Amino acid sequence: MIKNLKTKVSKYYQNQNDKLSFSVPSETIFRLLGNYKFNYLNKNCLDIGIGSGDNLLEFKRRKANIFGIDIRKNIINKFVNTHRLNKKNFFICDLNKSFPDINKMDLILMKDILYYIELERQFEIFKIIYQKLKKNGLFLFQYIQKELKLRNKNFFQYNILKNYSKLKNYHEEKNPISFLEDRHITKLIKSQKFQIINSIFDINTHCKDNTLVVINRFILLKKKN
Repeated sequence: MIKNLKTKVSKYYQNQNDKLSFSVPSETIFRLLGNYKFNYLNKNCLDIGIGSGDNLLEFKRRKANIFGIDIRKNIINKFVNTHRLNKKNFFICDLNKSFPDINKMDLILMKDILYYIELERQFEIFKIIYQKLKKNGLFLFQYIQKELKLRNKNFFQYNILKNYSKLKNYHEEKNPISFLEDRHITKLIKSQKFQIINSIFDINTHCKDNTLVVINRFILLKKKN
């Protein structure tokens, strides 16, 4: 794990406080929830780390009650004001330091966030999330499991076993991300009474460097009661 992660994460996102990137809802998230036949109508849906807010807006389009957490104050305020949302449903929070007092949720989403939290603190966050879920509530989280680098310059060869090698460190040096081991993820899940509903992979490449392949892991959990 990265040394002084808490400080580095805070500093990194201070520089991102006004950078609202353009994106679209994650197809993988809605395909996974669709396969489970999740009904959004009047359900409380929380996004931990709202990013651009596109996933929350898609929840809203599907008639859910939306809530959000982010470390970036300006991004939260801009998102709430632009879309005329209830400000009381959105919280500015550094997860390494605290977690807001929120209503019970039917669905909690946490995408691209877990590795920004210190290892021991991750267990506390999983406990809080479990407590904040309603009966039979769902917790969907994602993290980057691996990054692979093309060994040669033949861009047409995408045989991962032959043509790629695993990166030891995340490619973007200024971004304080470290890869989490499978056994650690297993411990996190088992630390609470979660039932694993589904686990799928999503693979993508970077536009700026198409020699990189990113393997994302999505895990859908259900609160046992």
